[in-house]
Amino acid sequence: VQNLEARPRSGPLYLALDTESRAGNGGNTVALKLFAASPPWDSEEMLRYRRVLEALSGSAVPGLLLPLETDRFEGRCYQVLPHLAAPNLTAWLGGTPMPPELAGALLLSLARSLALLHAALPGEGLWHGRLTPANLLMQPTDRGVLPCLTDPARRLLESAGAASAQEAAFLAPEQMPGYGEAPDARADQYGLGMLAVLALTGQPAF
Repeated sequence: VQNLEARPRSGPLYLALDTESRAGNGGNTVALKLFAASPPWDSEEMLRYRRVLEALSGSAVPGLLLPLETDRFEGRCYQVLPHLAAPNLTAWLGGTPMPPELAGALLLSLARSLALLHAALPGEGLWHGRLTPANLLMQPTDRGVLPCLTDPARRLLESAGAASAQEAAFLAPEQMPGYGEAPDARADQYGLGMLAVLALTGQPAF
């Protein structure tokens, strides 16, 4: 472990050196996330979470940042993730709207990734559920900027009631506690729309 990179609500994130060549990543810097809280390792929620991650790791869904490893140490769950030295959408925008052409390309890329994600595991009802600027990393490439969504299965371990005020602005109404209707993949359409407002105006809708 090298140093603390961030301390989000879900748990601290450290930079670390990969010494075990996970996914051909040996000798490279990775991100090490310690869960602040998670269901018991053998609980139904955690077993489904791990099953979904394993299935997604073998699928060809572009633009998703998937863990290289999910395990536990001394009773605490952790993840090893690829390290992307990339800003999230809010930092990348800096309060400035995107040109419409660039915003359109960004949203089209996200829509395609979400469509593939929704269809990746038939019968699982898989959807991202956390389409927030903090979960969207803007990775520079030779062809421009690639939007990269962080762990798409994390929603399985987090309730909407745990969302911060900043996150809640991008969540569909049915994701809020007490709404009375179970959310589904359509909530991602709402989140995509809220990201579109942010991209085109530089500011969140709410």
